Amino acid sequence: MLTILGLSFLSLVTATVDPASSHPYQDQSSVDSVGFKLFETRLDQLELKLNKTNTLLEKIVTSLDVILQQTSQLAVIKTCNEATTTKVYQLRLPLRASPIDVFCDMELLGGDCLVIQHRFDGSVDFNRSWAEYRDGFGVVGPASEFWLGLEAVFQLTRGGDYELLVQLRNESGHDGQIRYERFLVSGEDQEYSLSFVGGFPGTMGAMLHGNLGEEFSTYDSDNDKWSDGNCAQKFGGGWWFYECNHTNLNGPFEKDINTGRGMYWKGWTNAATYSRMLIRRR
Repeated sequence: MLTILGLSFLSLVTATVDPASSHPYQDQSSVDSVGFKLFETRLDQLELKLNKTNTLLEKIVTSLDVILQQTSQLAVIKTCNEATTTKVYQLRLPLRASPIDVFCDMELLGGDCLVIQHRFDGSVDFNRSWAEYRDGFGVVGPASEFWLGLEAVFQLTRGGDYELLVQLRNESGHDGQIRYERFLVSGEDQEYSLSFVGGFPGTMGAMLHGNLGEEFSTYDSDNDKWSDGNCAQKFGGGWWFYECNHTNLNGPFEKDINTGRGMYWKGWTNAATYSRMLIRRR
């Protein structure tokens, strides 16, 4: 009886277990097959990422080529007197090895006007450091906000007889302008102090006279005459401040709720909506 039961159990186990599937070499082959499929899947994923990366790099290279071509096509000039049409040029400064981008307006005042400041939509923050005001910021062009840079203005005006034109639009939408003859900015060793002679009749009042001889100030370089603090820290921007009065065309684009000032020109606007400063060789 025990023999019969033993044989029956052995038969049941033999019928349940497939010898082929339980073979150790066969199990290892199955594991290898699964691992290879996972490896293939991972390899396909990496190849897809590599293709995407290559496509992105190709686009970047293409964009750089376009920029380089545009830059190489810019005519190199020494002043806007050499310009022919209103557009961006490359200008070579006396004390700088590489040229800088400048925008020449060849229509205003008979042409030859070089834009050193342009603001119209608040897209560029003008509350900048001394180094940024020295070197310039923003993208130079007709449809962008920028500050050319104090060092560039110094190098330009020291080597020629320049006049300054200021154009503004006030909060009521009225346009105004004024011209100053013999405009000059000193070097960094004199804190880029402001100098000019006279002022042609304009529509805004010659408020810049109050800043004559003043040194440039920023929030991290206080050179103003205000004994109680730093005008640039209080009112924003960088400018040739005299006790924070008269003018500040680099102030906040939006009127400051605490001070009531923005792009400021005393007696004409507390918060201009448009500002452009241009210099022109006489």
